[in-house]
Order: sequence, then structure tokens, then C-alpha cells
Amino acid sequence: MEQFLNKFFPEVVDHHYERNNYCMYDDSGLADFTSCLYIGGFLGTISGAVLSRRCGRRASILLGGASYLVGAVMTAAAMHLPTVVVARILMGFGIGLLNQAVPVYLSEMSDEKHHLAKEICLELALSVGVLISNLVMYGSGKLPEWGWRLSLGLSAIPGASILFIGLLIPETPRSLIQRGHDEKAKAQLTERYGEAEAVVIYDETLESINAESAVKYPYIELLKSDNRPQFVMALLIPMFTQATGISSLMFFAPVIFQAIGYQPLDSELYAGLIIGLVYIVCTLISIAIVMKFDYKPLFYEAGIQMILALVATGFMLDYKLDLHNFPEKWVTASVISLLSIYIAAYTWSWGPLCWMIPTSLSRPELHSATHNFTLSANYIFTYASWRSFLKILCTFHYGTFFYYAGWIFVGTIFVMLFLPETKHLSPDDTASVWNSHWFWKRSVAQAKVNPFSDPFGDGSHNGSAVKIKTTSLKVPEHVVHVPRSSSTGSVIEYDFNWNLY
Repeated sequence: MEQFLNKFFPEVVDHHYERNNYCMYDDSGLADFTSCLYIGGFLGTISGAVLSRRCGRRASILLGGASYLVGAVMTAAAMHLPTVVVARILMGFGIGLLNQAVPVYLSEMSDEKHHLAKEICLELALSVGVLISNLVMYGSGKLPEWGWRLSLGLSAIPGASILFIGLLIPETPRSLIQRGHDEKAKAQLTERYGEAEAVVIYDETLESINAESAVKYPYIELLKSDNRPQFVMALLIPMFTQATGISSLMFFAPVIFQAIGYQPLDSELYAGLIIGLVYIVCTLISIAIVMKFDYKPLFYEAGIQMILALVATGFMLDYKLDLHNFPEKWVTASVISLLSIYIAAYTWSWGPLCWMIPTSLSRPELHSATHNFTLSANYIFTYASWRSFLKILCTFHYGTFFYYAGWIFVGTIFVMLFLPETKHLSPDDTASVWNSHWFWKRSVAQAKVNPFSDPFGDGSHNGSAVKIKTTSLKVPEHVVHVPRSSSTGSVIEYDFNWNLY
């Protein structure tokens, strides 16, 4: 928005028309400002993981809404750049809290069979929000110099809405049980499902919580060799998602539209309408596509579609876009169409599947840690993507689109070689998937433990006394054993000190 730039980044406006079409907004200060949102998001995710466990999902949602609301008000009222930066980090902190807590809340309050639909609906809500925000920017851009304050101030409405909704919604039964409020959880489950089904759900939830609590340090557990495939997926899938360039190309779409000939205000309108509507329509289409097909073929098809669209865009701009003159209208229309094809492919591949796959591949007791790690990694890579985009665009020019196409090619090959199909995978099947994979079975095999050094395979009884009952027990000579008591038949109870020599 030109008014905002005049206020806080006048040097960008002063040199705006002296630069070529690709470098109009190449400024390190502006890049730092736009990307600092994700520093706050990263901090919010880390804080939310602790707050959500100790105080409940609802507390994280309330704090996230309040943080975003305060940040929006500060941004609208800011008179100096440091205030705007702090406010933007505060807004990012709220977004991080909400992105950590809201998906967990929805998962715990909905049936497992609706998990996929929930993820796609979150993507749909995001696309609607992008469209609305771009239209608000366009409308406020027509106002006098205070239009940017109105635009940023209106972003307080979502924060206030979330805060209000957070006051009305109940806490999840799982969170109540996790924090020792069993009776409240039972009452809530009984009200929703009836007494008989509530007992079953309560027992299953309690068993799941106990299994999760048994892992004392889940993030350290995620780094162990037997969980290395899950760790790699939780790290690299968010990286390749951002390496597609989707978040940068969508956020900086007005910059791209200006580069191909639109005036600043018109670029905001067309970027908001075209990109926003394409994202919404294709997200709706993706609901049917993702439900019907396996995940890996979707990655393959989307990879080919996105690469072809970006490569064609790059060649067209190389051929028709001069550094200081705008192209013909048919070229502009073609570029917009190609970018729409690129966005469409993203909505039924990397978009929704980025969040689902890492968690679905992890053991149930590590789901929460995997979700938080994936979210944190996504914020780090989004920060890197936003921070570098303007410099990449200015340096590579039309080659920027080849750059992202190259990353999509690498990401597609990674999926082809290292990612197992996960659509029909149940939590009990995760181990067998890695054991049968051509590459990951080596890592899993190395993690297998000697049964005498760790009889239960979980590291909890290494070198300690273990009580075992067996009908046919053959004790190795190096195991010191003391009979405690005899029982009827051939069942003998022993105390063992497991020591390897």
C-alpha cells in the first residue's frame, strides 16, 4: 500500500520508478518488516505447545485472539516504525498460538473420520481470509492518507471475534482429562454421546493420554533413530511446501502484477480478486479430489502442473517483459492464467497434505510433538521465503519462476523416493510402513534394541529390575535372577537384573 510505504518506508517510494520492473520493492528493511510476522508465529507456536498442555486449548485460543487484537490496534495507531514492527510480531505471536491450538481443538472435538475435511476447511477459511484482506486493502487505498490505518485497524475484527468465540466455547474433553478434571470431561462426553458411548470414549482417551505421558521427552524421542523417518518428514515437508513459492507469490502478488503492467491500486484489486477467487474455487474442488485419490499421485500430478506453469511464466516474461517497459495485455492475461493453474495444483497437494502427512506417520503418543514441530518448521521456512523473495525477484528477474520450479521438482522427487503412501494408514501400521520401505528400513533396523538390554523396547527398564511371568522361561547364564515365589503349574515369578557382559 503506497500510503503505508510513504509513512514508514519513504526511501522505497523515492526510488520506486528509478528501478526496473523486478526491483521496485527490493529493500532489506521492507523485507525484514514483512517477514517478522513469522518470527512472532514461531514464538507463538513454541509457547502455545506449553500453554495448551498446562492450561488447555481454550486458554491458547483466548490468548492468541487477544495478542492479535492488541497487535492490530497498535499497528493502526503506530507513529513510528519500531512500534509497527513490535505490533506485527505481536500479531504473529497470536497467529502462532491459534495455529497451534485451533487444529488441535477441532480434532479433539470432531470425529476422526472428518479429519481430512477439517484440514481442507482450514485451507478454505485461509483462502477466504486472503480474499477479504486484499479487497479491504483495495478499498482503503482509495481513501486519503489515513486509509492504511483503517485497513490495518480492521484486522482487529478477526482478533476480537476469536476472543469472543473463545469465551463461549467449552474446553475439550481430552484437555480436561489431561489436566485432572475427569468429572467435567465425563459430563461433557455424556451430554454429547450418551452414557454408554461416553464411557468407551473416556477410556480410550485416558489410555491415549497415559501412552503420551509415558514419553517424558517427546521432542527428544522424535530425534531418536527409530523415529528418524518421522522427524525428516516433519522437517522437510514444510520446507518443500514453502519452497514451492506459494506463500511468497500469493503475498507479493500485487508486486508481480505491478511488474507486468498494472498500476499500484489496480494490482491490489486484481491480485485480491483473481488469486483469491482461484484459491477458493480450487480449494472447494480439492475436497472431492483429495477424498477420492491417494496422496502420492496428487503430489506427482501437482508437481508436473506447477512446474509447467512456472516454467511457461518464466519463458513468457523473458520473451515479452522488458526491464523498463510493460508487456502487451495478452501477455499479462497469460501470466495471470498460468499463475492460477499453479495455485490450483497447490490446493490439492502441498496445501492440505503438508499438515496431515507428518502427523499421520508418527506414533500416536508423538502426534502432538510432531504437529508442533511441523508447525514451527513451517514458520521458519516461511520467514526465510518471505525474507528472500524480493531479493530473489530483483536478482533472478524472470528466472525467479524457474527457481521455484526447480524446488518443486526436487520436492516431487523426494516424495516419490522417500514418502510412503499414507492415505489408508492407521496408527498401528506406521511401524510396518517404515520396516518395508526401501530406504527407511535401514534406519529402523539400526534402532532395534537387544531384548536383554531393554526387554520392552522403550528404554524404560534398561539395567533395572523387571518382573516377568512366563510359562517357559529360559534364563541366560549372565542374567542374575532370584526366585521370589512359586505358583501353581509351571509359572514362576522372577526378579531380574538385566546386565550384559
